[in-house]
Amino acid sequence: GEINEQGTYTLSQDLNANGDCFKINVDNVILDGGSYSISGDGTGTGVLVNGTSGDIIENLEVLSFDRGVSVERANATIIQNVTAYNIKYDYTSRGLSVLASTNTQIINSMAEFNFYGIFLDSARESRIINSTINNNSYGICVVSASNGLCEADPLAIPYGSQWPSAGDNQIIDSTVINNSGIGVQFASTKGNKLVNSEVDNNLEGVEISSAVDTEVTSSNIGGNSQGIRILQSHGENRIVNCQLSDNSYFGIYIENSSGASIENSTMSSSTSDVTRKSMLGGISLRDSYENRLVNLELSNMVYGIYLSLSNINLIDSNHINNSGNYAIYFYSGNKSTVSNNLLENSGLAEIYFDNTSSCNVLVNNTGVVMGTQLPCEEVSGVCGSENNSCIYGILEDVDDTGSEILWKCLGEAGGIDANCSLAIQSNPADGLCGNNNNECLNGTYDD
Repeated sequence: GEINEQGTYTLSQDLNANGDCFKINVDNVILDGGSYSISGDGTGTGVLVNGTSGDIIENLEVLSFDRGVSVERANATIIQNVTAYNIKYDYTSRGLSVLASTNTQIINSMAEFNFYGIFLDSARESRIINSTINNNSYGICVVSASNGLCEADPLAIPYGSQWPSAGDNQIIDSTVINNSGIGVQFASTKGNKLVNSEVDNNLEGVEISSAVDTEVTSSNIGGNSQGIRILQSHGENRIVNCQLSDNSYFGIYIENSSGASIENSTMSSSTSDVTRKSMLGGISLRDSYENRLVNLELSNMVYGIYLSLSNINLIDSNHINNSGNYAIYFYSGNKSTVSNNLLENSGLAEIYFDNTSSCNVLVNNTGVVMGTQLPCEEVSGVCGSENNSCIYGILEDVDDTGSEILWKCLGEAGGIDANCSLAIQSNPADGLCGNNNNECLNGTYDD
């Protein structure tokens, strides 16, 4: 039924419903399940919170609806001690759903045996705290009404660009395990965090897709085919103080992305027999540039770090031990810096370059280097036609004069520097006579 008056509503028995069970249309309602359940027929929504503020749903089991609990265009809703399971199994179905809402909190709750366990679509400043999401198709999806393996909510699509983006949501102290798809996905989002959580034994652990300013910190991510995937994301996504173990493909896989920072984390396989390939590699970079891999501990993998078609990355101050083939492998990788790394006990060599890589800089690393880099291609600087622009070379600013804008385009790999200048253009001004003798209101006086 519909709840249209403020107050506390407490269940005294289990309920069955065809279609929707409860719809909350007013602020400051407490719906207390009293540890009873509501069961549906595979359609409708167990509890719908619609356009309100300050409602609480607690102590409730929700079974067999299209959506278990759905918060839509609402503010400051709390879902606590709620279990949603056996929700209808197709892509529109969610255990706990938050759509275009702010400040939603999901606390001490569970979502299991659903298609999507928890689904945040265009949600902002939501918190998922101390909750368990297991045995779903997809665990937690955080998405802006757009693309990704987590499909956008059909309710959001008619609003198009007017629909808000998902941002500043946090998943804290939660467990995401045994989901047959992705454990946690951030798609087309900004500023979201996964903190102090367990993401284990899913098909994929965490996926960051077309997202920026994502942080995964102090979390354990293991037993997935890939621990973390970063795809088509160009921004400061950070993986810090995490443990990634026994992910069978790579601990972290980065493709067509830039600006990621992987820091102070460990990646390992539980077996030191790397010939069993229990973990193919620690980190793979493919078609990616300007990423940072710093202060990492990688051990017992076939490859420590594998770079393919990736340029201008920093690999610094890492310890890579007991790699079956190579600690660091370059395939068509250019202009990266590999420095201050302790590389040891690799099966073939610590660093390997295929014959299509070039201009990578090695500084203060241990171990054997195999393969040969191509000579760096000489590039001479060429000035651009606009202020402080270069067609070729590296821009270096120079102090301007009173009449010229100055800069340089520095050559690379022995190329010649170019000195560049453009005259400072003054804005034309028409003369305007003043009201007194020999006076100008505008322009330069001439007797």
